[in-house]
Amino acid sequence: MKKICVAFGILLILSACSHYTAAIAPEQKVALKTIGVASIVGDSMNYTKVGFTVFTNENSDGDTSDWGIDDFVVSEVAAKLGKQYSIVPVEVNKQAFKASKEPIEKAAYAAIKPAGTPVDAYLLLVPTTVGDFIGGSYEKLHGLGIYRRPGHSIQIFAICDFLLIDAKSQDLLAGGQLGFISEGVTFKDILEARALSKSMMGGELAHRKIDPSLAKAKVWQEFTPDQLTEIKGITTSLLHDSFDYPLVGMGLIQ
Repeated sequence: MKKICVAFGILLILSACSHYTAAIAPEQKVALKTIGVASIVGDSMNYTKVGFTVFTNENSDGDTSDWGIDDFVVSEVAAKLGKQYSIVPVEVNKQAFKASKEPIEKAAYAAIKPAGTPVDAYLLLVPTTVGDFIGGSYEKLHGLGIYRRPGHSIQIFAICDFLLIDAKSQDLLAGGQLGFISEGVTFKDILEARALSKSMMGGELAHRKIDPSLAKAKVWQEFTPDQLTEIKGITTSLLHDSFDYPLVGMGLIQ
């Protein structure tokens, strides 16, 4: 009885924080052998500053294209899925994706550059947008970024979705938003909670506190080289810790 109560409590927390997680159908998973993997999140980060009023909000973007984040994502996914699937890194036209007005899965598929190796599906990590779940303002958070608001800790966030798209039909086979395990909650707790509910829910959205000294920068360009190195390390660590939630929820790993 105690285990059931604990699991139910976890589900309440997850359902309050989740965006979506949709698992691949069993018959589609059986046919899935080779997956083309790409990331479209790593070229920039946003420094979101929420003021006391909407008139004091500030946003500045930083170029992170030389950080190798997208390559890191592909490498991490390959390590997690490589025992079960053949993984093929693929390239995407990021500018075409950003400029597209199509639904996100259609825009992502259209941006894929043909792979030399035939694949059954494409697994893409793409930026998405949610409301301010950190400080509760009207500001929108998108992709990778840093959040600062008076009275709140400064945080790095990763608002990104995995999309699994059929290589032939272009249908969305599965999807899930990045999440991570909060302190005190184990991955086993999450799996037991999901088993009791017989549903797949996303976890807490991916974000992490960082040193308050980083809040001294007014815009992205004021971060020092050492601070940018620290931000890069925390960002890749956050991504590393955030992949299991969506990949399990999508049915790609256990």
